[in-house]
Amino acid sequence: MKNVSQLDSVGVERAFSIHNVDELRDALRRSEGSIAIGGGRYSMGGQTAIRCGSHLDIRPLNSVLNFDPENRRIRVQAGARWRDLQSLIDPFGLSIRTMQSYANFTVGGSISVNCHGRYVGHGAIAESIESMTLCLANGEIISTSREQNRDLFAAAIGGYGAVGAIVDATLRLDTNEKISRHLQALPVNEYFDWVTSEVLRSNSAVMHNADLMPGAWRTARATTWHRAPTEATLTTPDRLQDQNSKYLAQRTAISTLAGSRMADRVRAKLLDESNAPPKTIWRNYEASLDVASLEPFSRERHSFVLEEFFVPERNARQFANALATYLETSASGTLNVSIRHAPMDELALMSWAREAVFSFVLYIRVGTSKAALEAQARWVRALIDLALLNDGTYYLPYRLHATTNQFVRAYPNALQLKRIRNEVSAERFLNTLWEKYL
Repeated sequence: MKNVSQLDSVGVERAFSIHNVDELRDALRRSEGSIAIGGGRYSMGGQTAIRCGSHLDIRPLNSVLNFDPENRRIRVQAGARWRDLQSLIDPFGLSIRTMQSYANFTVGGSISVNCHGRYVGHGAIAESIESMTLCLANGEIISTSREQNRDLFAAAIGGYGAVGAIVDATLRLDTNEKISRHLQALPVNEYFDWVTSEVLRSNSAVMHNADLMPGAWRTARATTWHRAPTEATLTTPDRLQDQNSKYLAQRTAISTLAGSRMADRVRAKLLDESNAPPKTIWRNYEASLDVASLEPFSRERHSFVLEEFFVPERNARQFANALATYLETSASGTLNVSIRHAPMDELALMSWAREAVFSFVLYIRVGTSKAALEAQARWVRALIDLALLNDGTYYLPYRLHATTNQFVRAYPNALQLKRIRNEVSAERFLNTLWEKYL
């Protein structure tokens, strides 16, 4: 079984396509040995599979169980994609409260990795989850929330299937609204104070991120989407992105304008929107981006992967400068770094934001040869050390480069996760992530 990067294939014994709870229980009963759970399969290190075990494909488990527009709540099964939910809720003037920047991911997978996006003040998806239904290894269906079975609730969010299979979740929704883009370029040394005063304390900021580009790793190109007046004129009238777009221009740029310093400079210039005209769109239009726009024409010789590091606000400038020095002096293949902010996440057991943090998302072109992959693993471990040195951590959905020592330092609650896992006899739920670190 291959994931999106096509770098880490895992040979599984059997795959089950899950359409309902009865099929889920039946798969648990009929299978032997270890079981991994997968949705969109966008994780990059085998987090959705275990070698010689069984795989539960929850994508067909995708029904909406309850939709309450008035109270802005939706209960949905784990296999539903954000894009499908957007089509349902947009006519009611509603938007997903917290999700990734792209809409292809499943709800269950997003909760399992405790995803985040660019939403100002929201941070991890944990904040928007009201309750979840889990299926334990013995087939028992159990309700969880902040008030009911809280330990299991907290362990399942960002737990990568360690304690059970997510069946459904009840999520808070937000209002869909018009948003206007504001662009600002400034030295990275000034960025963190600026974003705190001008964005995080703003009453109108809805989404924000900043990009660092090759050749200008110390310049932050900030993009903030502010709430626009209801009477504002839309520059794009569409309410959602076209799901049938081929993204030929973007895919050509990714496939051809990468891999050399000259190409990186050309790409950075093409993507520089500092002089772009004003833009006012619907929030749902910006939130319904498609990962197809990032997919190269071929991954045979080179693939594209992500790495992400979370650093406390107090150390973000120091980390950003050290990261810039590293990128200026090494051939890492990094095409850009996206910076976001997330408040403290006190709910998820395996929280990556144990205090307010800035996240640094690296988009990387890597060769598929053994030597290239080994080189990438070495420099990723160096950046994990840099994050740990700054009291930060790293994100778990990507390739499994971290040493066991790095994992334990980054996620000290892993022992508690293992305890809860043992309490509910969840040892059968296993994937390559937990095989390595638990």
